Amino acid sequence: MPIRTTNVSYEEFNDRLLSLLKLVEGVKTKIYADSADIPKITIGIGFNIEVNIWREVILMYKVGILQYTDLS
Repeated sequence: MPIRTTNVSYEEFNDRLLSLLKLVEGVKTKIYADSADIPKITIGIGFNIEVNIWREVILMYKVGILQYTDLS
């Protein structure tokens, strides 16, 4: 079976990928334990916040130390 390719921009690819992740994973706005054998504390679209650096980034963003533009 041949591989079919399309010419999409990097941004369009990311948008499509994010849409697929939202469809498959769902979006949760509150913290929850995921369904892994050893559950991890998660938020959003399967975003593991047990990793220390991400917890710190989220906290700094929430208290206003970081802006959205700082994260891109």
